[in-house]
This record gives sequence, C-alpha cells and structure tokens, in this order.
Amino acid sequence: MRAFALALTVAVAIVPAAIPPSASGAARIPVDPEALFARGRAHIGGAPLSGVRSVADVNEGGRSWVTTVTSAVDRRALFEQGDAFRAGVDSLGAWSWDGAERRRVSADPGTAAVVRGHELHLLAWNPAARWRVAGPVRDTLFRDRRAWLTPMQDERGAAVSLFHARQDSLPLGFVLPDESTRDGAKIVVEWHDWRAEHGRRWFRRAVFHQGGKRWEHVYREVEAIDPGAGWFAPDPGAGARPVLLALHERVMAAHRASDVERILADEGDGYTVANRGEITHPALAERRARMGPYLGRTRFRVYRDRVPPEVTVSPDGRQGWVIVQVEAEGTQAQEDGSSAEVKFVSAWIELYERRDGRWWRTGNVSNFRP
Repeated sequence: MRAFALALTVAVAIVPAAIPPSASGAARIPVDPEALFARGRAHIGGAPLSGVRSVADVNEGGRSWVTTVTSAVDRRALFEQGDAFRAGVDSLGAWSWDGAERRRVSADPGTAAVVRGHELHLLAWNPAARWRVAGPVRDTLFRDRRAWLTPMQDERGAAVSLFHARQDSLPLGFVLPDESTRDGAKIVVEWHDWRAEHGRRWFRRAVFHQGGKRWEHVYREVEAIDPGAGWFAPDPGAGARPVLLALHERVMAAHRASDVERILADEGDGYTVANRGEITHPALAERRARMGPYLGRTRFRVYRDRVPPEVTVSPDGRQGWVIVQVEAEGTQAQEDGSSAEVKFVSAWIELYERRDGRWWRTGNVSNFRP
C-alpha cells in the first residue's frame, strides 16, 4: 500500500518549487498567528464551519480527472479520485476502499498524507484544524508577493510554511516537504481566483507545483456541509446518500432563487423526462429555454419538502434516485403585467448517475396533485 500511495502522490498532484524569503524574513514580527488565521477566515466569511466539500477538475500535462475532497474539523477526511480511488482518515487511522472485496482496508501513512495534502479549503478556513504553530510569524515573499509566513507542523511533525497576504491577510497557500524525494525538494500549493457564492468567498483554483510539474485544480463546487450526515462512509453506496440529498436541496434553492443555471449545473445533455403521460429527452438548451423564462417570471414565497426525501443508491454506488413531495406558493408575472398566485403540490423522482467521480442528474419523473 505504501508504494501505491507514493505513486498516487506523484500521479495526483503534490510537490516542489522553492520560495526565497525576503531579506527581512528572518526578523521576528509581532503578529499573533491566531489573529492572522481569524483575519483569513473573515475573508471567507459565513457561519462557523464544521465541514467542507469540494469537487475539482484536475489537469496535468493534458491528462484530466475529477477529485472530490470532504473534510471535517473533527479530523475526518475523505478523498476520491474519479471512480478509481477512495480513501480517508478518521479516528481509526488511514483507510482505503477495496472495490473488488467491497470492504474498507487499513492504509499506511502515505495514503494519509495524500488525503491530508488535498484538504485545501479546510486548511484555508482553519489551518489549526490540521497543523500546529511551530514558530513566530515572519515577513517574507510568496511567489513574489509580500506575505506573512507562519511556521507550522503537520500531524507527522513535517514542517509546513503557511502564507497569508501581507496587506490584507488573504490566505495564499503553503509549502511542505516532498516526501517522495530525499533532496530537500518542496511541495508548493497556491490558492487563486477567490469568488463569493452562497455567503462565503472561496478560492476556485489551486495550483500544485512538484518536481517541475504543475497540477491545476479548477473547482466546480465548494460547499459547507454537515459532517454528521454520512459523508465519510467508506462504502461509496452509503456515502452517496448525503451527496444526493445535497443535490436535491440545490434544486430547491434554485427555485427559491429563480436561478435556472443552478439547476442545470448538475445536468448534462443526456436527460429523460416523464410527465403528463409522455416521455421526452430534452437537450440542455431546451431545458434552459423552458425553465429559464418560467423561473424568471415566478417568485416563490414557499418551496419546500413536505416530507423527508427518500434516497436509494444502487449496490455499486453508481446510480441513485431521490423521491420527494414538494409544496410551493408564490406569484407569477402575466403577459398583461399583472401577477397571479401560484400554489401546488408535486411529487417527483430525481434520477442520478455517477460518472468520472461526479454525480449528474439524468432525469425526472413527476406529477402534480389534482
């Protein structure tokens, strides 16, 4: 397992590019690390965070794949690389999922390092959730930008250099040793493209530098999660339930916000609709043309589940469906400039398929209460 974990480190994305400190870097600066971390959290914003999940498209030298990372402040973590690799860390240690045997197996520290090395959004929010401060804050450079450097140590005692922008304490990234070499090489991770969405501001792009290679992670999704909802189950079938519930809630939130793009973000062209006695296969553009104007002229005061959604996942963890009953109330703009009340109860089934490490909504079967 160690050899596999080290190979994964090289293939997936973590390692070096040295960063020269400025001449003033050796001077001690009277900056409290906890205050610095608090200012970094203020950039992200939102309520206190107990868990975070991200889905990224990763590219290296023309190769691409999907990586999903789920982290909890209580030290649990889950790392998924497409549909081929699933591993985590919890109170019992590092583990990986044996798909052939359909069981969890113990993993070595190399696998734990891979998982921990990808918990980027949790580290930006609260580095002390994974690392401990190991020295005074210094004034230095990070990729030619003035920065505060906080010396830290990870769970295994390896030295980590964490950087915040000197001017405004924006989290910039970190540097740690490349354990796949013995020549003192470093892993460099940069955080870029900060954007506000749903009450928080997260970086949407991360760049890893290792041994002259460059891996870029472009994030499709970054969201706060409830870590008690079953996200960290080793079995991908069991672990899919909170994902599908979150995708359903995204549909609900999109209706309340009248935002068709939020719905279509989880759908591709392959889609099946069964409704009013007919079966159709509308393309993405057709669904946008139909749903966009409808949501644009409708404002929902109420759009909520009447009963808890029922979630089922196939034994292989690749297909799932969510059965719901929804009630809605609101107003809808009419062609003559007036508005009409909208009120209904509908039941439907959302169909999902996991492809290349990501869940996609592939269809909907619905009906309305008479």
